[in-house]
Amino acid sequence: MKKTTYIHLAMDNAFLSKGFESVIHSLDPQIDTSVIESFEDLSNYTFSSDFKNILIFDYCIHKNENALLLRKLLKNYPKLKVAILVDSFNYEKIKTLFNTGIVCVIDSKINADDFAVFVTKVSQGEKFISPTIKQQIIDQFCKKESNESFSEVQLNVAESINYSGEVFSLTKREREVLHLICDGKNTKEISEELYISTHTAETHRRHLLGKLDVRNTAQMVKKAIVNRLIPVS
Repeated sequence: MKKTTYIHLAMDNAFLSKGFESVIHSLDPQIDTSVIESFEDLSNYTFSSDFKNILIFDYCIHKNENALLLRKLLKNYPKLKVAILVDSFNYEKIKTLFNTGIVCVIDSKINADDFAVFVTKVSQGEKFISPTIKQQIIDQFCKKESNESFSEVQLNVAESINYSGEVFSLTKREREVLHLICDGKNTKEISEELYISTHTAETHRRHLLGKLDVRNTAQMVKKAIVNRLIPVS
């Protein structure tokens, strides 16, 4: 029987990758696997169009650059199904990663039965979150607002905006320009408010269109709101 599913394991922990390979092959011998042992190898990796490709990416490999790498991979391989392996829970980062295009978040506590469900769902084009993380998301969502002070809420929003900006590789100035664009400011008004030339303001606008992969201002504003690149009142 021809193999149709290929699971790629991007993780530098040999013990962990062997464990995942063992579970995968016990589930279905027809699923092929490969181990990508370093961040550099993953950045130069080629995914064959002959298979359904699932990438399980250990998000701890290179925390400073992996979000940008994922965005590049998903742009180059739109049919690639990316599952993130995390070691700790962060509600805002998980939400942002799903907005970026991943389909699954799991942790090392996932058992074989849940892993089988993950493989089946992702292969069928569905999304999946491992039970332990799903429970943490529920707990976070249902947490009473009175348990958080106003300053804590502000901090959470700021962290979300900063992280989202990192995902799209936005500079501090580009974030300022984006915020003003979303406020309805035109190029001249932006240049006056930021004390920059209209040429520079227009250059920032063009860069934002490219980095957010949109064609016009309306799409830019929509993407900024959906991905929480700006504070929303």
